[in-house]
Amino acid sequence: MNRTKFAEYSERRRDERAGVFMIERQDETHFTLNHHPYELLVNHKAAFQADAMADRFSTVLSKYDYIVGDWGFDQLRLRGFYDPQNRLYTPERGVETIEDYLFEACNFGCAYFIVQNQDVQIPRYLSKRRGANINERRFNSRNNHHPRVRRLKSGHRSQKM
Repeated sequence: MNRTKFAEYSERRRDERAGVFMIERQDETHFTLNHHPYELLVNHKAAFQADAMADRFSTVLSKYDYIVGDWGFDQLRLRGFYDPQNRLYTPERGVETIEDYLFEACNFGCAYFIVQNQDVQIPRYLSKRRGANINERRFNSRNNHHPRVRRLKSGHRSQKM
């Protein structure tokens, strides 16, 4: 894919997503995004732009307790992190790794913001353990032994050339 096709695709995608998520500011630090409350905790270098966040937001991010937005090359990147009390918490995506993320994955000195989700929405499909699909069941029901390897004695006629 060359640059012009990529630019056309991203422009078309931006137009399709316009107006999908609606953001309403209540005050300087509180806002709602599609009627879900959020609080702006950190706004480094005035990075928070409500319209840009609404354009880049995805419903996948509603399961995270904290969302970090950073600007690089005039594009907003959003990434979610869990609170230790959240049952989806993993040490790699925990709130204590936000500083590491900012130092390692973001441009040096970039503008960023941290938003706290006041109403975390954990998807239903993550709350129940999913059963094995057909291929996994078939694999598990078979004998899981390897076929016997036939070993030849040294000097066997099939080894001689």
